[in-house]
Amino acid sequence: MWAFAANDTVHATIFTLYGSLFGSVGYLSVLGFNVYNTLEQDKTVSHAAGTFWLAWMLITLVIMLGTVRYSAGTTAFMALLFISFVVLAGGTWTGGKSAVKAGGWFSFFASLACIYNTFAVVHKVGYSPLSGMRSVTERFHRKTIRDEDSAAAAV
Repeated sequence: MWAFAANDTVHATIFTLYGSLFGSVGYLSVLGFNVYNTLEQDKTVSHAAGTFWLAWMLITLVIMLGTVRYSAGTTAFMALLFISFVVLAGGTWTGGKSAVKAGGWFSFFASLACIYNTFAVVHKVGYSPLSGMRSVTERFHRKTIRDEDSAAAAV
């Protein structure tokens, strides 16, 4: 949630939305509901789960379009997540276990893109909420910053 404190509303919105999404998926899958084991038995459950993924696919599309001007890494993450939700919506709607498995793989690759993105954002100079980390990154980048300042002053 440090993205809010750093005025990074794009990442703050993404982390909040998808944190709640995967919390609800965990709740439906683990805590007694066990939705994914009943997909083949009950078409109402499979259609409801497909509609759930369809709704998240549309939310992801809207956010993905907003991230195009933000950064390529965030857009790649959102695109992979969008594809995974398309496949998951189709797989759960029809009850196809192989499509649900493929959607899981797309989600896995989206999580790798998210990890890369998180690493890139958190390790920007001055972004860390820990004051000690900030001074370490400033010391690490001090030579580069001074070289750029002296080059700009010479011009």
